[in-house]
Amino acid sequence: MTVTTLEPPRSTANPAPRAPAGSVRRTSSIDVSWPNGGAGEKILYGRSRDLLTPAGGGEPTVRAAAAMEATLQADRTITAIRAEPAPFQLQRLVGERGGGHLRMTMREVMPELIANADPLYLLLDDISGVSLISSWAWSLWNPDWLAELRGPGGDANLATMMEERIDVCWGFQRGNSSLDPAQRHDVGTADAGELRNPADPAGWHDFPVVDG
Repeated sequence: MTVTTLEPPRSTANPAPRAPAGSVRRTSSIDVSWPNGGAGEKILYGRSRDLLTPAGGGEPTVRAAAAMEATLQADRTITAIRAEPAPFQLQRLVGERGGGHLRMTMREVMPELIANADPLYLLLDDISGVSLISSWAWSLWNPDWLAELRGPGGDANLATMMEERIDVCWGFQRGNSSLDPAQRHDVGTADAGELRNPADPAGWHDFPVVDG
């Protein structure tokens, strides 16, 4: 029996392909800023857009678009949120926590966003995932990130945090090495490349300029 082990990919397939004629393409992005450092609040800047590329040629047109800005505490609790366009019940999300039944709350108070496949819903739905994985960025800058993650509670505190993450996504399935700090090692970084295709300048929405 021959077992072949493939090296993990070190780059993406970017840039995005050109939008074909007669298509509607949805693009979305969420950028994260920590104006007061990694231990402080994080701000999520979201953009989403549906672009129609005509079948018979001509300039693409925007069918729908949304923007969001949400401020979250270190424990992922939403302390402020705004959006354009803003649903009537948007402020009901203040006090909710990313990953803490936030999606259930959205289904309850803003069901129309789901029913209409609104681009804003995609951004709000991604708060849970982005607020969880974005903090990984700090591990690439801070060599003591694991000690700080343990905190005063030490290994017991870390074990509790890891237990809370089990099965929240594919990467945190029970048994995965991502849940075992002892198996972690420096894998370096991968170049994500440029999303935007120079042959298709309208193919992506404008990205926000984020400081911090």
